[in-house]
This record gives sequence, C-alpha cells and structure tokens, in this order.
Amino acid sequence: MISFNFLPTQQRQKLKTEIFTRLFWAFSIAVIFWAVVFGIVIFTAIQYLSIQGLAVEERVERISSQEKTIEAEKTEQEINEFNGLLSRITNIQKNNPHNAIDILEKIAEVVPAGAELTDLSFNAQTGRLFINGHANLRTQVLAMQNSLENDETFSSVESPLSNLLKAEDINFQFTLTIAENK
Repeated sequence: MISFNFLPTQQRQKLKTEIFTRLFWAFSIAVIFWAVVFGIVIFTAIQYLSIQGLAVEERVERISSQEKTIEAEKTEQEINEFNGLLSRITNIQKNNPHNAIDILEKIAEVVPAGAELTDLSFNAQTGRLFINGHANLRTQVLAMQNSLENDETFSSVESPLSNLLKAEDINFQFTLTIAENK
C-alpha cells in the first residue's frame, strides 16, 4: 500500500507539535492523577497506623495497670495475713498472764556455753513451756536444770532420764510449768 502525504511541511510540523502537546498534557494529567491517588492512599495509611498505634499503646497501658493491680492485690493479701497473725499474737498476749519476753530472757540466761536450744514451744492454756536442745556435756545439762529449778519463774521443771544417760553429745528436753504469780 502506498501512502501519500499531501500536507505541506509546515502543517505537518504543526500537527506533530499538536500531537506531542496533547500527549504531554495527557501524560502530565495521568501523573498528577496518580500522584494525588498515591498521596491519598499514603495519608489514609498514616492515619490508620497512628490510630492503631494509639490503640496498641492504650492496650499495653491497660495490661500494665492490670499487672500492677494484681501485684498490689497480692501485697495487700500478704499484709492482711500478716496483720491477722499480729492480731492473733496480740490476743494471745492479752489473754496470757505470762510475759513471753521475760520468760525467754530467763531461759536465755540459764543456757550454758556449749549448749544450744533447738526447739521452744509454749502452751498458753496450760502455762507449760517445752524446751529441746543439744549440749556437748552432761554437766551443761545438769547446770541448766539446776538454774531452771532455782528460778522462781517456774513452779516445776520436768527432765526425762534420757537427759542423763550419755556423758557427751546430749539431746536434752525440759518441760517447765510457769508459776502463776509471774
């Protein structure tokens, strides 16, 4: 097929310029359109992510405060348990005519060197004190027994024969009854 171009050169140049201008404007409008669309998408994504970031921060803060609340509740429970124990001790001291600190001081005074107490328990209802311990020598046990018997704080001192069977390395026990006037 043969094609003939009958347009003069000037018009051909003008037509080429017009086609180029239209293509340039179409391309420019397409670039601007897609830049605006991209800008809107980016802006929307930034807004969405900032809202999500705030929500995550709030969640983290709520979880953190819940953990702190749980810790505070545990601490409060421990304090309440401790206060209950202190109340029980106070009631025992109020209802008991014997001063436990004075009795402990008396016992500490009579424990000779080389002897040690391993267990001490007190029955407030009967006024009896149970002492277990260990001594290196029998003479230490006898000295302790004599000191307890001579102390007016105790109305009776019970000592089993097992305290006297061995000469060395003795596990001893005493049962003391606290005198009523002390």
